[in-house]
Amino acid sequence: MLKNLILIALSVAFPPLFFFSVPYLIYRFFTFESRRIQYFNDAIIWRTGGALRTGDININRSVSLYKKACSMGHSEAAFHLGMIYSDGVSHLEYSGYLLEPNPILAEKYFKRCQSLSPLTFNRLFSEREQMINEIESKYNFS
Repeated sequence: MLKNLILIALSVAFPPLFFFSVPYLIYRFFTFESRRIQYFNDAIIWRTGGALRTGDININRSVSLYKKACSMGHSEAAFHLGMIYSDGVSHLEYSGYLLEPNPILAEKYFKRCQSLSPLTFNRLFSEREQMINEIESKYNFS
């Protein structure tokens, strides 16, 4: 948002910049939804290693893309951030966590998801609870 305001101010102050900044702002406006979805999809790829799980895993890049999508109003990205910060991220090849659990940030992103789309939050939360219950019953966790 600030970047867009700076472009507008510069194009008013320097009229030749008007011919570059206005088309760019129009492009940004009309591609908002597709960029939001693309950030979310790219975050999933960086988090999981791709559809075949053969790519690189970069949790920091994934979190950064989830945050971009969340700041653009993507409710599922906010829920995924809540899950990441709730559970932390570990990997079989590494000892310890790649990203430590942080309950405060988890709650923040779960609330953000709920405020963006209560239906999406309820659906994802019930799926998450169902998955946890299935794992606990399968492996006899108490």
